[in-house]
Amino acid sequence: MLCAACAINGLARYPHPGEGARSAPYASGKDLNSYATVRYQSGHEIQMHDMKTLKYLAAYPATVTDQVRRLIDNGKLAELLLKKYPASHDIRTDKALYSYTVDMKNQFLRQSSPLSKVVYDDKIDVLHQALGLHTLVSRVQGNHLKSKNEIRIGAVFKTASPAFLKMIVVHELAHLREKQHNKAFYKLCEYMEPEYHLLEFDLRLYLTYLDLVGKLY
Repeated sequence: MLCAACAINGLARYPHPGEGARSAPYASGKDLNSYATVRYQSGHEIQMHDMKTLKYLAAYPATVTDQVRRLIDNGKLAELLLKKYPASHDIRTDKALYSYTVDMKNQFLRQSSPLSKVVYDDKIDVLHQALGLHTLVSRVQGNHLKSKNEIRIGAVFKTASPAFLKMIVVHELAHLREKQHNKAFYKLCEYMEPEYHLLEFDLRLYLTYLDLVGKLY
């Protein structure tokens, strides 16, 4: 996933970085040997990798990343996120997540293949690999081979903005029809969530905060 725009609290709106091939959004990038110390408004200090690169925003131009660095340096990233996303959702169980996802599927993708399972998965390393996974599981039942669609969402998102959870679920639901991250896939994501790309950028900021500081909610 790659975001098309940024338009929050002083960050200008930018075109999609590299309209060609879409790279993995959460690749960790090069290891850095030097460190910087940032003092946040809460009074505590953290040590983090040199901010020459922001791994979740690697595909964006310097005009974007420079503004994000200033937010981090000034301890304003949490304030920005909480102003726009003040509370976490209350979908904490697998049962609730399944109902939430099926309701969304029935609204937008009624004719697509049914879902057999939707769960939070603590084995998904969100900060280094993926937000969620869509899998097609084949099992032998008698003389027949039956396939079932399953969705797994990173357990870290049990505590996150409702908008972020929706964006992740939309992304995984879109894979029911489009397996690749192509133009048709992102068009389907936008059909289900018109602000999909903006939410994705905001989620990158949220992941940056989790990575550098810790829990927001």
